[in-house]
Amino acid sequence: MNGNAAVIRALLDEVDALGVSEFCVCSGARNAAIIDALVQRGSFVRNFFDERSAAFFALGRAMQTREPVAVLTTSGTAVAELFPAIIEAHYQNLPLVAITADRPSRYAGRRATG
Repeated sequence: MNGNAAVIRALLDEVDALGVSEFCVCSGARNAAIIDALVQRGSFVRNFFDERSAAFFALGRAMQTREPVAVLTTSGTAVAELFPAIIEAHYQNLPLVAITADRPSRYAGRRATG
């Protein structure tokens, strides 16, 4: 098992422990391995193009089910798009989990988007 696979396995163990069974995912190269792992294990995955929409949909599902729902995005501004729903979840005491994939450190300060 390579390093990324071990980290993903640990991550999925943690979300299982939280009771997350539903994932709202936004496409991106940095989170492709996590999305693949979710699909391989048969997790309930909904796909979104827009992070803000994914986060508010997940918030609505958490409101409806009172169960934790996870939103999966890449890094940078994608994460910032989750903030309004995260703040709302906080004030409503709803279980919304944000999972983000970070940009590799070798890209820092190089205007790289990949």
